[in-house]
Amino acid sequence: MAARLALAVLLAAAAQPVAPASKPATRLFSEDQPIHVTIKGPISAVVSTPAPARTARPAVLQAGAETLPILLSPRGILRRTKVACSFPPLGVQFTAKPPTQSLFDRQKRLKLVTHCRNPSDHQQYVLLEYAAYRMFNVLSPLGLRARLGTFDYVEQNGRAVASKTGFFIEDPDDAAKRNSLAELRIAARIAPSQLDPVTSARAAMFEYMIGNTDWSMRAGPAGDTCCHNFKLLGRAAGAQYGIIPVPYDFDVSGLVNPPYALPPTVWGSIPSNSVGIAATASTTARRLMSRLSFERRGQRLSGSSEPCRAWRGSAAEGSGLSGRLLPRHCYRRGCQSAVAEDLYQVRSAGGAAAAGFTSGSQSVM
Repeated sequence: MAARLALAVLLAAAAQPVAPASKPATRLFSEDQPIHVTIKGPISAVVSTPAPARTARPAVLQAGAETLPILLSPRGILRRTKVACSFPPLGVQFTAKPPTQSLFDRQKRLKLVTHCRNPSDHQQYVLLEYAAYRMFNVLSPLGLRARLGTFDYVEQNGRAVASKTGFFIEDPDDAAKRNSLAELRIAARIAPSQLDPVTSARAAMFEYMIGNTDWSMRAGPAGDTCCHNFKLLGRAAGAQYGIIPVPYDFDVSGLVNPPYALPPTVWGSIPSNSVGIAATASTTARRLMSRLSFERRGQRLSGSSEPCRAWRGSAAEGSGLSGRLLPRHCYRRGCQSAVAEDLYQVRSAGGAAAAGFTSGSQSVM
């Protein structure tokens, strides 16, 4: 299975991006070595802000010898719930323009991915999500860059709250500029024909590869702008066609597999007019995603492998996943051969997507 995943990465990396030649990244995202940052301010107040409020509070960011004024706010949806995380992701907004010699030169606002909870295994989830960003950077220069670091959180009175691994995510506008593109903000649902076929196929296959279902490159959540865990770039401001979707936010993928990332138990109907890679590849990959995410859940399971094989057979019949239940009692080892076969089918069906982008089955999740 690992060899086939590696092959998928190499094949995707071999495809040439459609974007123009890249421009230099900002200083923060032009280097890879981890940084050490201290954020001092009303940390407890920010953490305890009830969702969905994103109240920004004055704080300071210290890195090396420089101290910069910022506004600190909580962000996110699922990770704002106490059942998922005790420490939310953060938003950092610079209230004054950082000097040109600063590490944060040209930065205005940044997303900070945090540790969620204090146990040490949550540090691994941060590193795995960071690895997902770096993996997509290998596949495409369009991917948002990330900068890993150690973040010390300190209250205004000097009391240390935590010192944890985290990472900053590049602002989509900066990613657009270094690729000679423009960030697009589209309020409505977009049609499949508006998306650039090559970059859309690559992004969809990447999401399938890491076992992520939490995305849509065509629409956002109800009442929000497009899209869900995708940013849209275009060759000109206001572009309506050739739209380039750029994925982000991989924390609930099977690759990262935190405790709160439970796979859906019922897939329900999959709209046929949505965009995926190809109908056959999308159906097979969705079945694969659910099983990979389930298998990596880390539960101590036992029992026969027959339920898994039976489920796999029934899911392959007819239209596939519509209304099927995920077998929570599936024995992990019993599914391994089925997963390997599904990976082969995804790779084979993916060739059709690379040859000609077609309508598939991606739903808004």
